[in-house]
Amino acid sequence: MSRLAPTHFSCSLPPCRLCTMYIPRPAKLLFQHDDGWSRYLDKHGDALSDWTKLAVERMLACGTCAMGVRRYCCASSDCTHSRFFCQSCKSKACSSCGLKATEQWIAEQQHILPDCDWQHITFTMASPAVAVLQQQLAPAQ
Repeated sequence: MSRLAPTHFSCSLPPCRLCTMYIPRPAKLLFQHDDGWSRYLDKHGDALSDWTKLAVERMLACGTCAMGVRRYCCASSDCTHSRFFCQSCKSKACSSCGLKATEQWIAEQQHILPDCDWQHITFTMASPAVAVLQQQLAPAQ
């Protein structure tokens, strides 16, 4: 088996021409359906922070040429075999990249958690007790 070495470049081809493997990104589909993100920006764009706009734009560009493409070429001089891979956005807002980052963070935290079957407890309170607690926690007016 030959080794592949990365080469970075930009391209203007649509992602379907380069990346043959489909990676489902459900959140991306929701934002793109019926041009939803563009219509939302037109209506409410002034109310959104620049970070929010950037995160969504990166998520929408994830896995396309817009994020960049890597070309892996065979290290053998006799072989012309190469493969193209579209870059991911690595954004926490992306349903694909954010999940990977979350799972990596959880794996890094496992050493500080106790080795047991349950790692959280849920307390249930009766309605009257909830009302009293909310009253106690409410800021003084």
